Amino acid sequence: NFSLHIGNLILADDANLIDYKISELNNLEQSELRKLYIETLCNENYSYKGGAGLGFLTIAKKASEKVTFNVNPLNDRFAFFIFDIKVAR
Repeated sequence: NFSLHIGNLILADDANLIDYKISELNNLEQSELRKLYIETLCNENYSYKGGAGLGFLTIAKKASEKVTFNVNPLNDRFAFFIFDIKVAR
């Protein structure tokens, strides 16, 4: 496996949403992830940033194990998001 450790500064207000989304994806089986991916691609709803919400879904789909993450609050406004992913060679 390759191990990827990714960190990013996020708004503290987004921490709960990120926690929820990744936890939900971790509860899905690979077949369910594939189905959700296709459904999301076919859905024409885009976020205010222009994306369709495929980022975490694509990562969860390609990971060889459940992804792990941590959100460390820095202050009232920001937190640091750490994402650990294992990908098969």
